[in-house]
Amino acid sequence: MGIEPTTSKVEAAEEVAKSWFQVFQDVKANLTKAHSLQKQQADRCCSSAPSYSVGSQVLPNALKLKLLHNMRIHLVVNVSWVKPYLSALDRQPVNRPGPQRVTDEGDVEYKVEYIVDSHLK
Repeated sequence: MGIEPTTSKVEAAEEVAKSWFQVFQDVKANLTKAHSLQKQQADRCCSSAPSYSVGSQVLPNALKLKLLHNMRIHLVVNVSWVKPYLSALDRQPVNRPGPQRVTDEGDVEYKVEYIVDSHLK
């Protein structure tokens, strides 16, 4: 089934094929290693979204939320404020920051697009 490997009568062609196969294996291993390192770095600075659930209905138009104790918002909210998240709305900007450059000293580099305002002292 599929493509059966064949042997070439030219030894140089077989050596080139073997060297290209080795290069392919090295590239695949390096990509896997880079993927795992980038995933570790991304997971290190990200945290999961806080979970909340609807507790009890206090009034016909008010709900009491079950939130984390360190969230500083009122637990009782109007029902019109509680909606399931589906996705970003039309024309709603979605901020996806790009990768950050880090110097050899470990400092993060930023690129200034433009200067909004300046004051001379």
